[in-house]
Amino acid sequence: MSHNRSQTKYSLALFIFLLLSSEAVSQPYYFYMQSGGDSLGNLSVYRFDFSTGANDVFWNKQLFRAAEASWDPAQTWLYVLPSYGQASVINIKQPSIAGNLPDADIAGWVDGIFFVPQLERFYVTWNDGGLRQTATFSDQDFTRTGAVENERGWGGILSSDGLQIYYVDTDSTSQTDILYTFSCVSNSVVSTMPVAELGPPSAFTTIEDGRADKLLIRYYYPTVELRNQHYILYDLKTGSSGSAISFPWRGYARVAPDAQRVIIERVDFDTTGTGGEYWLGSIFVFDGATGQLMQSATFFPGGRIFLFDQFPQTLFYLNTVSFQSASAGTAAISSSISLIDSLIAMKHQAVDLGWLRSRRDDDCDEDEKPDVGIVKNLDNRLEKAKRELMKGDSVKSRNELEKFVAKVDRLRKRSETAEKKNRPDGVILSEEGYLLLKTNAGYIVNRFPEREKPDKGRDKRTPKK
Repeated sequence: MSHNRSQTKYSLALFIFLLLSSEAVSQPYYFYMQSGGDSLGNLSVYRFDFSTGANDVFWNKQLFRAAEASWDPAQTWLYVLPSYGQASVINIKQPSIAGNLPDADIAGWVDGIFFVPQLERFYVTWNDGGLRQTATFSDQDFTRTGAVENERGWGGILSSDGLQIYYVDTDSTSQTDILYTFSCVSNSVVSTMPVAELGPPSAFTTIEDGRADKLLIRYYYPTVELRNQHYILYDLKTGSSGSAISFPWRGYARVAPDAQRVIIERVDFDTTGTGGEYWLGSIFVFDGATGQLMQSATFFPGGRIFLFDQFPQTLFYLNTVSFQSASAGTAAISSSISLIDSLIAMKHQAVDLGWLRSRRDDDCDEDEKPDVGIVKNLDNRLEKAKRELMKGDSVKSRNELEKFVAKVDRLRKRSETAEKKNRPDGVILSEEGYLLLKTNAGYIVNRFPEREKPDKGRDKRTPKK
């Protein structure tokens, strides 16, 4: 009898383990708070299913006031963060497993909750106290633990092995942002690094996002507008970064779940007087190693990007008011025509930002006109490349793009000479504009076949009979 009870307990434990570790889950969900008709205005947890487009109540056993819902990237745990009181933790795959975190003595707004499965521990970062281990989880029970005091911090990401947490804090003496590496094994900070050292010198540097052991570093220079931004994907394990991504618009960037791509959504300021932001639905996917634009897509405006670990090569897009949704694969590569259109849009934005100036073109190719100006000649070159491609001639399209790249090289060389002579009026193409146009045009060129080169060692004339 005891053997049967032991076997039953083992089978139950194995079932729970498989349930919690299984990746065979349904489509990902967007969780949100909504009133369930409670007269006091309390909120229940609802969810939107991306696969069916349906909304339903997920959790109403406990009601909340002024709360927000978030979740871990794998959607194992749902976190309900109230404006005051304890944060609730609910297992998404088995909602009967639930508890409250952190303890009541932790004050301030919770900014990040991390579950370390290898150690069955929860850690919390919050805006008025730092990072603490607050509880362990085992066999459906939450056990309180003594708080682990650390420096203040916010946000953070788990390392790929799940045993370290990277988070940021501002040093009170130097007023500079510091990246902390916290060991979940020793429950202590094991290394620190100034965030400014992760980006180029003289730039304003922040950590935008992160996945596994890679941080997405956003930087811009104090002499330019915030709407032009640059990104690098920094590998914490190797201490190296990929090529810079130049993005000539204001936007929000995320690291794809596979940690290989960077996804940026263009976001403008709302000009209707509300003082808010306008999400255009324009999505750009860049290769994190090369900085090259791989894909562009346009969805309906007003939506947000959602990424999930169980779908590492898919981005989900959702308007959280109307619940209109869409999805796209991040591993796919856009058509060359679409990429040329994106390059044309980037060139226009480079002009708006002052990275590319319009002047009389005194360095024309044979089919260009000096009086038309540099910008118009570049426009015409890209339009020619697009037309040739639409006619199915990728070789001629490549030839037009090669002429575009060569002209960009010449413009930058002239601009560098003017910079060295301290003649700002002679700078036609800035370094930012050059990297933007050269990198992305070069990528499209390399997708096309080269022109067949004649074999000089062979007489191809038809022999006389």
